[in-house]
Amino acid sequence: MRALRGPARIGALRVHNDDGAFFAPEDSILELLARMDKVNELAAAIGARGLGHARAQLLGVRFTERTGVCEPELWCQGLLRAEGSGELKQVIEACAEWADGDSVASHYGYGNDLFCTEDRGRSAGRTLTTVSG
Repeated sequence: MRALRGPARIGALRVHNDDGAFFAPEDSILELLARMDKVNELAAAIGARGLGHARAQLLGVRFTERTGVCEPELWCQGLLRAEGSGELKQVIEACAEWADGDSVASHYGYGNDLFCTEDRGRSAGRTLTTVSG
């Protein structure tokens, strides 16, 4: 069993794969790029529906706007501005949704026919639809 590469978000934190044993093998850099294009395409489509990484992005922007920060900051920095247990719970749920979306996109990009999960999608209906609302 080997890990799949997912969309690159929030910088360049990557696991080193010097011996080629951690990630699924690639025949060439062109094959990797083609796969990652498919992964990113589906992750963007999931995000366009307010799911996947979009929930975390909206929360981060919302928390930044609330504090009136004048200097530009990345949306992920806004997640650190969650106040109280209720907002922290929202961040945790948004990050779980983000992981779900990226996981599905990665499996699609690698051409896997099956995706097994015990996720019942209970929180999927609680999407954030506005940045400031």
